[in-house]
Amino acid sequence: MTEGGIGNAGKTGKAKKDLSPRSIAWKSLIRVHRNQAFSNLLVPQELSSFSPDELGGRDRAAVTDMVYGTLRWQGFLDAVIADVSFRPLKRIEIPVLDAARLGVYQLLFLGSPDYAAVSQTVGLLRRGGRSDARAAGFVNALLRKVATRSRQEWEAVLTSRIPKADSDARLALRYSHPNWVVGQLRRSWEAAAYEDRADDQLAALLSADNEPADVTLCARPGLISREELIAQLEGISAGRAGSDGQAVPGRIVWGETSFSPYGLRIKGVNPHDIPAVRQGLAGVEDEGSQLAALAVADVDKAAGFPTDLPTDFPVDLPADSQSDLTTSRQAERWLDMCAGPGGKTALLAACALSRSNSGRLTTLLANEPTHHRADLVRDNLCAFTGMAPASSAAPSIIEGVEEKDGRQLGDLYPQAFDRILVDAPCSGLGSLRRRPESRWRKKPEEIASLSLLQGQLLDSAYEALAPGGYLAYVTCSPVLEETRLVVDAFLGRHQDLIRLDARQAFPSGTPLPAAPGDVQLFEQVHGTDQMFISLMRKAV
Repeated sequence: MTEGGIGNAGKTGKAKKDLSPRSIAWKSLIRVHRNQAFSNLLVPQELSSFSPDELGGRDRAAVTDMVYGTLRWQGFLDAVIADVSFRPLKRIEIPVLDAARLGVYQLLFLGSPDYAAVSQTVGLLRRGGRSDARAAGFVNALLRKVATRSRQEWEAVLTSRIPKADSDARLALRYSHPNWVVGQLRRSWEAAAYEDRADDQLAALLSADNEPADVTLCARPGLISREELIAQLEGISAGRAGSDGQAVPGRIVWGETSFSPYGLRIKGVNPHDIPAVRQGLAGVEDEGSQLAALAVADVDKAAGFPTDLPTDFPVDLPADSQSDLTTSRQAERWLDMCAGPGGKTALLAACALSRSNSGRLTTLLANEPTHHRADLVRDNLCAFTGMAPASSAAPSIIEGVEEKDGRQLGDLYPQAFDRILVDAPCSGLGSLRRRPESRWRKKPEEIASLSLLQGQLLDSAYEALAPGGYLAYVTCSPVLEETRLVVDAFLGRHQDLIRLDARQAFPSGTPLPAAPGDVQLFEQVHGTDQMFISLMRKAV
């Protein structure tokens, strides 16, 4: 079965637009698998090529659901297909396999009528060539076999073949995750020191991974309040908010985030249609990311004293450092070492501005080695350009955006910063709900090289950190080899650093571990990406 005419299905041409949501979804899936495209970037790009008259809101939602849903449930879908197919999955061409996946998803997850899901999926493959006809016949027979059982029946049949003792494998099938990822999530929960047992939480965590993530805004303090941001949404909803005076139809839904005082969850509006977002006064930022940035800004609380100027340091330090401890400097320099794309950087900048205006001059340097991501950081900081603290001779709270390898900054800026955020490159397994295909692309053998890089970045940050300064290590991953174990090894190399109780830097009411120390956020508990936050302080 060669691809024939199907081989061009994932390519863009000048032919008449196909406005079928199934066809758009199918071609998008092909690009994800054939070209290694990222669905969270590809789908909006694809939809933007159609006018509202060509593709309405309901059809756009259908495309999004079919692409993301098929990718999320790919493991389960493939298990079903493998059970009814006379061909091994590896011998099925990408366009044919993606058509089959899409059809099975419609049958088992969307409740589409059997005849519609089968006939319209098969219709995607019928383009006139002999090879296409064979592919259509293959998928037609396959889908008819799948349609003889419901999703629940398929789940029962497939899980019955897995030993009951292998609970992780059964969960991996039921919730469509790789086995190794399920194992990593179990280890992470067990190490995080929350009160519930892993067996009671793992299914809920995996289920949360399969739910679409909310779009969350951050109203950057000092630039715009959450109430002012809500007022803009109300204006857009009424058709009179845009600064250009153009009406924006449709119902908009919003709600305050559970823990961040600056967050707002929204539905029914493109964030870039909101004036505050276009102006850099607010930005799209997951609540977990907001909490991580706020933990850096409020790290003083984790050391056991309020955010005003401390006169003591009540956390146990090595004995020889206690006598050298002095009060914090009146002026502070902060560094965001791995700043791209800039959401945390902008929130830190807002906090730095607030501190500066209250009498504690604080400036921020951002660093991002990848050029296009550095440009995103600059975009996120556009509202702070030239913004100087009140009653200060400083030209701006933003020192600049550099594009250096973070591993070099310790040598370039020895002991130069009072506060450093290392939001390190990681596997991204804490944000699988946003990038559904990534669970199938990531490999366990990749973790070791990431752990090495993370440790090197922390070592560089140590050299750049002033005595008495604070260091925050953050990842969007729950994997222990990228989180606690990296910090443990780092602290073992630098005996004059102490690990702080990060729980103290979180807003009141946030569910937190029972034991002091690092904080790992979880989707099913916090409704956020799975951010890890560790806070440390360097002795004077």
